[in-house]
Amino acid sequence: MAAPFYLQRLFTDRCCVYGYESYRRADGSTGSREVLLLENIPCRLSFDNIKRVYETNTVSHLTQTVRLFTPPETVIPEGSAVVLQRGQTELRYKSSGIPAVYETHREYLLEPKKTRA
Repeated sequence: MAAPFYLQRLFTDRCCVYGYESYRRADGSTGSREVLLLENIPCRLSFDNIKRVYETNTVSHLTQTVRLFTPPETVIPEGSAVVLQRGQTELRYKSSGIPAVYETHREYLLEPKKTRA
C-alpha cells in the first residue's frame, strides 16, 4: 500500500540506500564493497534533541535522535548506509535497526555515519 496523498506531501527529501556485498579480488582474497540498493526514495527526516545528565550531575550531554520516515513499502536492511538529499545538502547516516512499521509509513532510527579521515 502506498502512503496516502497527504502523507506523501510531507516527504520533501530524497534518499539512496547502500548495502555491502562480498566479492573476490583478483589475488583470490575476499573483500566487501558498497552497492546501491534503493535509489531516489521519497522521505522525511526528523530531529529530536534530548538532554542527558550523568549521575555525577556535573556534566550534561546533548544527544540527537534522527528519524527517517519513508513510504510503507520501503525496506531498508539493518546497518545500511543512507545518503539523504535535502535541497543542496547531502547527509550521511546508517540505519540502526528494525523500523517501526505503520500502515501509512515506516520509521527508521538513524545514526551519523562516521567518515574516515
